[in-house]
Amino acid sequence: MSDSTAPRVHHYDTTEEAYDWSQTDEIADGDILVVENEQAIAVLMGAYPVALTEGHGEFHAGLMESARRHQSGRYAASVDVAEKAAAEHGLTIEAHHKEPGPAVHRFKSSTEATAAADRGHVGDGDVMVVVFERAVAVRMNGLSVALTEANGAFRPVTILRRPPREYSCGKWADSVETAERIARTYSYELAEPAPGYLPGQRQICPDGVVRTIESATDNPATMITTLAMDDGATFPAHACQLVDAARIASAKATATQAAARVADRPDPDDLDWCRALTDLEDALDYLAHADPAAAEELTGGRTRRITMEVPRTLVAKGDILHAFGARLAVLDTGVTSDPGQDAAWWAQLEGVTGLDKRATYREPWTMGIDLGTAMWDIVTVDRAIPAA
Repeated sequence: MSDSTAPRVHHYDTTEEAYDWSQTDEIADGDILVVENEQAIAVLMGAYPVALTEGHGEFHAGLMESARRHQSGRYAASVDVAEKAAAEHGLTIEAHHKEPGPAVHRFKSSTEATAAADRGHVGDGDVMVVVFERAVAVRMNGLSVALTEANGAFRPVTILRRPPREYSCGKWADSVETAERIARTYSYELAEPAPGYLPGQRQICPDGVVRTIESATDNPATMITTLAMDDGATFPAHACQLVDAARIASAKATATQAAARVADRPDPDDLDWCRALTDLEDALDYLAHADPAAAEELTGGRTRRITMEVPRTLVAKGDILHAFGARLAVLDTGVTSDPGQDAAWWAQLEGVTGLDKRATYREPWTMGIDLGTAMWDIVTVDRAIPAA
C-alpha cells in the first residue's frame, strides 16, 4: 500500500461477494471491505481479506496480533479508516485491533523461541507462538512463560506463583490477554495457573513453619510481593510455598476410615493394620498443614485414645510413650544421619505427670536409638485417634 494513497472503503451485500472482489484489481492492498448484512469489516492484507470484527463470514479471522502492529504497522492507517466505517454502520472493531498491543512472534519450536528471547530478539511483554507445539508464551521479566498446557522449552505458568495477569503488579496484563486470546482462537488448552496470594491461604515459610496469610502487598518498584502472616511475621512471597489444599476432603475421609481400622484389633504384625496406621498419620499430618480446623475437628473433642504396640519408628508426635516405667508425651520425632555416623531415630519427650518427670527428667529431653534397632523395636503408646 502506497503511503500517498488513502485506503478506500468498499461495500458489499455478502462476505462471499466481497471476498471474490478482493481477488481482483478493483481492490487494493489495505482497502476496507464492509458487509453490513453480516456485521463484518475486513482489511485486504496482501492476498487475503482479514476480518477486524467478531463476525467474519467468508473473511479470514484469527489474526494473531493487533492489525495496527501487523507487518510493522503497515495497516495502521487502514484500521483508522475501518474504525470510522464501523462507527458509521453501528459495527464494532475487536478491541485488540484498536491499539498496537504487544508484539507477536512465531517460531517453529519452543527451543528456538527461548533461544531467540535469550539473545534479546524477543522483548519483555512480547508473545511467542509455536503452532506445531500448540504453545503460547509471554516474556515476563526475562522469563519465557507458557500460558498453555503445552509448554515445551518454556517455563510453566505455575512458576509465577499467581495468576499471570497479576504478576509484577499487572505489568504484563495486556500481553497475557493477547496470549490467551491467541490460545483460545486456535483451541490451545490454557494451563491452570497457581492461585494468587489470598488471605487464609496456608504457606510453608522459609523457616519451615506453616503459617496463614493475612495480607499480601506488592511493591511496584522492586516487583516483590510481601506476605504478612497470622503471627505477625513477614516474608517475600517467592520464598514461600503454597500448601496444597486440594485434598482436604479426601484426607478427612481417609483419616476417618483409617482410624476405624486402627481401633479394630491393634496388631503391629498385621500388614493391613500397619498400612491403616500410616494412612492415618499421613492424613492427619496433611490436614495439620492444609486445614488446621479440620485436623482439630478430627483430633479434638471427637477422639479417643487407644493403647497399641507399634514399631518405634512409627511413634508420632502427640503419642504417649510407655518407657522407663513412665508415661512420656512425644513432642517430636525424626531421623538424623550425620556424615560418618550411623543413622539414628530420635524423640523429644516429656513426662506426662510430675511422677513421670521425676522418674525420667524434669524438663523436656531427647532420646536416640540406632535406626536399624528402632525399625524392629516394638514399643507401647497411647494414641489419640478420631472417633470411629
